[in-house]
Amino acid sequence: MQIGTDITGLPPFGPVYGKESGLVYVFPPNGPGFSADAYDDCAFYKWSAQMFGWITSDVNAAAEMHTGRPGEDTQYVLSSNFFFGVSSPGNDANFLPQGAIKTHGVRTPKPVNADGTAQAGSSGVLLSQGANEVSKESSLVYGGVSTNRMYGYMAQRYQQAYTTPAGNPISFLQTGDQTCDLMDYAWENDFIDRSAVGLYFKDHLCGGGADPSMVDSKQDSPLTISDLETAIDYLSMSMLLKTTWVESSTLQHPEQYIQQMAVIPRYDKTSDTEWTVSQDDTPVALALVGMHVVGSVKGHPEMIWATFEHVNNAPSVPYEYNGTTPCATETGHCIYSDMAHQTGGSWLFSNGTTDTPNVMTAEVAASGNIKATSGNTIVPTNAVRETPFGNPTTAYDGAPTTPSAADKNTMLISLNKQVMGLFKKKDGSDPRANYFLSGSVWTDGTQWPNSPTDMSTTLGSTKLANTTAETFTQDQGCFNCHYDWMKDKAGKPVAATTTLSHIYGNFVNPPGQDTLIPVFDNAVTD
Repeated sequence: MQIGTDITGLPPFGPVYGKESGLVYVFPPNGPGFSADAYDDCAFYKWSAQMFGWITSDVNAAAEMHTGRPGEDTQYVLSSNFFFGVSSPGNDANFLPQGAIKTHGVRTPKPVNADGTAQAGSSGVLLSQGANEVSKESSLVYGGVSTNRMYGYMAQRYQQAYTTPAGNPISFLQTGDQTCDLMDYAWENDFIDRSAVGLYFKDHLCGGGADPSMVDSKQDSPLTISDLETAIDYLSMSMLLKTTWVESSTLQHPEQYIQQMAVIPRYDKTSDTEWTVSQDDTPVALALVGMHVVGSVKGHPEMIWATFEHVNNAPSVPYEYNGTTPCATETGHCIYSDMAHQTGGSWLFSNGTTDTPNVMTAEVAASGNIKATSGNTIVPTNAVRETPFGNPTTAYDGAPTTPSAADKNTMLISLNKQVMGLFKKKDGSDPRANYFLSGSVWTDGTQWPNSPTDMSTTLGSTKLANTTAETFTQDQGCFNCHYDWMKDKAGKPVAATTTLSHIYGNFVNPPGQDTLIPVFDNAVTD
C-alpha cells in the first residue's frame, strides 16, 4: 500500500494523516507507469486495493500524525473536488459541481444508455435486514455515480464523441503521453491548479523542463496534498465510481463504516405493498456498503473493473481456495462456508439462510413509488453472494479458466488479509479495515468486449458482481453489460473504450468553468 509518492524524481512525500480523522492518506497507484503483464492477476488486484485506499483517504491530510476519528463529516477523496457527482434523469446524465453534497437515489431501472444511480439489469429495490447484531432497523439502499476530473476533462474536450472527425476511436487514457496531453488541455482552460508548484509537477511529469526551485522554495513549508493535486490527477488517469449506501442511523455500529452526508429520497410507508415518494432535501448521514472502482492504466483503456464490499454485507455460497495443508475434497482444494462461521444475525442483507435468496420483492415504479412485486410485500432482502470473488468454477461465456477459481480466490483472500491488516494497525478506528476486494476484471488487450455473450478476452474475476449493486443479476459479470456496442459502417466494433461507460455519451452538461474547479484554493489566473 503506497503511502508516499510513486513517481521517480519527485520530492519524497508522506506519510500524511487526516487533520481531524487521523486516517493515513494512501496515494493512488501509478496508472501511466503500470507495467504488469495482462495475465499477472495479482498486479491488477493490488492496483484495485490501492485505488480504493486512495478514494477513501481523507483529502485534508497533513504531515503530522493525528489522533481524531473519522465520521460523516470527514472529507474523503470520493466526496471531494477530485470527483464529480453524476445525476442521471432518464437517458440524460449531468455532472454535479465538485465537492457538493451528493444526492443519492434508490436503485431504479437502468436506462439503455445511462448508468445513473441504477441497479444493473433490474428495477429491484434492496432493503437491509431489521434489528439484529449489525442492524437497528431496515434501510433502503441508495446509489451514486461519480467520475474523476480526468474523465470530466475528456468529456468536455471531446463533447462526448466516441470518434474523432477523422473516424478514429476515442478511448480512455492508456499512456502517459495521452494523460499529459489531456492535462495540457485542462491547464490551458484553467481547469486545474495553476500555481507555481502545480506547474512544476505538470512539467516534471510531462517533460516540460520544470524548475526544481519551484518546490525548493517551499522547504520551510512542507508540501501538502494541495501541492500534489496535479500529480495525483496524473496518477489516477480515467476513473468511474459507483457506490451504494444505507442510512447510518439504522446501523448498530456506524463508526465501522465509511460515512458521508447526502440528500436521499424519502418514502411514506403507505402500506406493505406500496411506499409513496416524498421530498426532503435535508442531508442525512449514509454508510458505505459497496463500491465499484473502475479506472484505466497503461495498456488498458477498457479499464480495470473492481468491486468492494463491507465484511458484514452478506454470506457467500461455499467456495474453494488453496489451503496450507491438503484438504479432503475431490479437487484437492479447501472449501470455505460463510454460513458455518458467521451466525444469521450478523449480516446486514441476509437472514443467515440460503432459503429463497436474492428474490426481488419490491421495485421502483414509473411514478417513483416503491411497489411490491407480484405476490410479495415490501420486506428486507435475503442476499447471498452467488459467485464468490467473481470466479466461476466452470467455463463462463468463453472466459479463460486458468488460473483456476481456487487460485484466484486464494490471491484475493491473501491480499485482503494483508491490506485489512495494514488499516487495522493504527488504533482500530480506520473503517477501511472492514472492506474487502471482492474481485477485479480486465482484458488481455487483444480486443475490448464487444458482445454481451463473448468473454473470451476477459481476465480476472470474469463473473464479478456486488451483492449491493447487482443483487438480482449475479448470473453475469461486468463486461456482459459494459461492452463496445458501437459499430462502423461495415458493422465492426469501433474499438472506442468510451462506449464501455454508459454515461460517457449522455451528458447534457459537459463540464466547463462552472463545474471544473481546482481541488484547493491555490489557483491563480495568469
